[in-house]
Amino acid sequence: MTTIIFKASILVLAAALVMISMTNVANASVFNTFQGRGCVGNFETLGCGQCHAIKYHGGFYFLKAGGSASMYKTSDCSGSTDKVLSDDEWHCDSFSYNSVFISCSA
Repeated sequence: MTTIIFKASILVLAAALVMISMTNVANASVFNTFQGRGCVGNFETLGCGQCHAIKYHGGFYFLKAGGSASMYKTSDCSGSTDKVLSDDEWHCDSFSYNSVFISCSA
């Protein structure tokens, strides 16, 4: 009987942890880059918390659900920030930024 209660408690705890992690992901900003002009073709989704080198330069979409995105001309987020995205933004034309840092919270 004790084993069954223990296993049930572990399952409830695991389910709670999954729900918490999904909530954190849902509240994080996302940056999508597209291969083709017009925001078409292959795309890459970049998440928050680290610097990302930008692979595709045909367009981007930034969904602000948490922190802002700082865009850089360099490939490693070094130097001064060239553009800061603090609201949702579509840009479906080629662009020259080579890296982005997305903060996880506002």
